[in-house]
Amino acid sequence: MRGPSRAPCRNGKKQFQKAVKIAILVSKAIAQVDIDNKEGDTPRGWQLDVANSLQKGIKYGAYRMLNTLSFQEVEPDLFARVRVACGVSMARYNATMCLQDGQTGSNLRFFGSSSHVRKSASSFFSSVDGQYVIKVCTSQEWRTLLQILPKYVERLEAAGEESLKMASNPNQKTTGFMKTLLPRYLGLYVLRNIRGEGSEMHVRVMLNVFGGAQQIHKRYNLKGSSRKASQEELSQTNSVRKDIDWVDTQQKLALCAADKQHFLAALAWDVRCLQSWNLMNYSLLVGIHNREPQVTKKYDSMPVVTIENPLMLAYIGIGDILTMYGTRKQSESFFKHQLCLGKNISCQHPKYYGERFFRFILDSVLAGTV
Repeated sequence: MRGPSRAPCRNGKKQFQKAVKIAILVSKAIAQVDIDNKEGDTPRGWQLDVANSLQKGIKYGAYRMLNTLSFQEVEPDLFARVRVACGVSMARYNATMCLQDGQTGSNLRFFGSSSHVRKSASSFFSSVDGQYVIKVCTSQEWRTLLQILPKYVERLEAAGEESLKMASNPNQKTTGFMKTLLPRYLGLYVLRNIRGEGSEMHVRVMLNVFGGAQQIHKRYNLKGSSRKASQEELSQTNSVRKDIDWVDTQQKLALCAADKQHFLAALAWDVRCLQSWNLMNYSLLVGIHNREPQVTKKYDSMPVVTIENPLMLAYIGIGDILTMYGTRKQSESFFKHQLCLGKNISCQHPKYYGERFFRFILDSVLAGTV
């Protein structure tokens, strides 16, 4: 199902192609994602089929030339509004996500269970510049995203309007679209016949929370529970640490009073939304870059959210918001409570999950004002 066109045709098509080429040149000229932050493998087999189908589909869909039985763009107008709210132009999006002239195969990178430490039933890809993450949706994630999408778009647009109202502060130590920490979902697509006739695969494209120019030395996935990374997890390349690891070893993030107020206001708003959408099991993703005084800071041109001080810089954002508190999760929560696991379990009613999540960030992630 297609909505109104987002790109002009005929003469407009040539202008759009020119804008994409300019966006490619600009992207190559500015600082890119640090090479040590890039992971993944070259797609092969069905992975390559997915990557090629997605990039070709986005390219020709931009010119109103493709919405076939094998490729479908879902709710294009709503996602176009998200991209506008996040400051991602259509030219820049297509410069990164499309197969360009002369490019014969996909340049996406693939992540599966064998190439990444995060537990997930899904596989995912990243764009070659590391700015976008492309994730294969489970059926439940697909249904949940479509269910919350109208309210989610309203939240992103309201945050964009609030960001424009914020006065410029020369002492500000936060950057990026700080009025919301929610994931930036930029597109949703259906790919058919990838794994056989009649098969259907759903994928979503989002901004990479860790898609910045600085090398990330430590990664955290924080939920406010009593989780701790195992030795096996910590031995992996680019391992992901958890709540207890943060509390035991990580310096808190310090903000001035004004920045902390803005941060907590945005976080509280996000949590209220997630609670009202009946969602739980989300986390705060934090990537820590330890600064060296003699090293010149790279300019972060990518749309990432950061908190910084003289000793470190943190990339932050909320991730994994697409778990609905349905019958299955209610049963899991009841069973674990009966085992006396209490409020430290990840599976909680959205109201209690959100309250615990906010309290953990307030008490354990943020330092006092500076």
